[in-house]
Amino acid sequence: MVCADRWNQEGASVQIQVEKCISKAGGGALPETEIQSYGVALESTEITVEELESRMRNLSVPVIGRIKEGRFLPDMRTFSEEGIEYLATQIRHVMERKT
Repeated sequence: MVCADRWNQEGASVQIQVEKCISKAGGGALPETEIQSYGVALESTEITVEELESRMRNLSVPVIGRIKEGRFLPDMRTFSEEGIEYLATQIRHVMERKT
């Protein structure tokens, strides 16, 4: 949460909020099993949530999330420690891109 607060105070064109979410394991012996998790909700002031999702999906290593309440929400359960650093770097990268 501290990192998200600092990022938001820097005047970035994307607001970040860490929030609880529910993941679902799908298929096999665990169809639709709910797993408590946390997501990083991203909301841009410059591009649509659909454009943000598209940019994240089209990275060389795609970042996959869902759209919820007008925000892009990657589930942090799916990220390794290195992946968290990658996510932070790529958020800046996709928001600096002009087209």
